[in-house]
Amino acid sequence: MKERLTAIEFENRYGKNKAFKNLDQVTYWTDINPRNKNDVPVDVRQIILYHYYHRITKTYLIVANEQVLIYNGLYLYNDGKLPFVNVQHYTNLNRFWGE
Repeated sequence: MKERLTAIEFENRYGKNKAFKNLDQVTYWTDINPRNKNDVPVDVRQIILYHYYHRITKTYLIVANEQVLIYNGLYLYNDGKLPFVNVQHYTNLNRFWGE
């Protein structure tokens, strides 16, 4: 799952929480390679977070700007349940989920 945060939102959510690491390595950047046709590039003052949920190993990862791992731990959901619903927003014939 891809999430965009401003610098203030990122600092408020993750800044003082000791569970997150490598926060000093996270920088603001410009997304020069948008992931799909509806995705617009970010401005310089934003951070892109990627949330990865692995059902089998029950791990949850958060990667900032495709390079910095800021969280690696367990997620506490029932087996096979994810904290969101997967919805296809538009059709892309080259991809299964439309991304």
